[in-house]
Amino acid sequence: AESTRISMPNKLKGTYTRAVPLIAVPAARPPPGAVIRPSDGYTLEFDGGSRRNPGPSGYGALLRHDPTGRVLCVVAGALPCSTNNRAEYRALISGLQAAHVLGIRHIRLQGDSQLVLRQMSGSYNASDE
Repeated sequence: AESTRISMPNKLKGTYTRAVPLIAVPAARPPPGAVIRPSDGYTLEFDGGSRRNPGPSGYGALLRHDPTGRVLCVVAGALPCSTNNRAEYRALISGLQAAHVLGIRHIRLQGDSQLVLRQMSGSYNASDE
């Protein structure tokens, strides 16, 4: 498993550094017993956050098979210094990459970032800045 090092302030003891494990994207096959059917529904739940903006950040996403509720994949990680919006996008991108690896082509997105969801739906313009 890959890890990254982040520094996080601790008001009581100063600053400390620790290794944060990253959960890697799964292999190119679904978990044992899971069958990926293109006609089934799948939901990608994603979230990212930043302690300060910018600051130490983290992200996570899980891929759920709608008919059974079974979690097919979890992806999470830490970003040493990022904004909240970048952490939200990292969660979305990591989850979409996992869905692609599993062969899922149609997916419903669920997140709490109005900016990301509206940019993905086309309601808001997106730039490459």
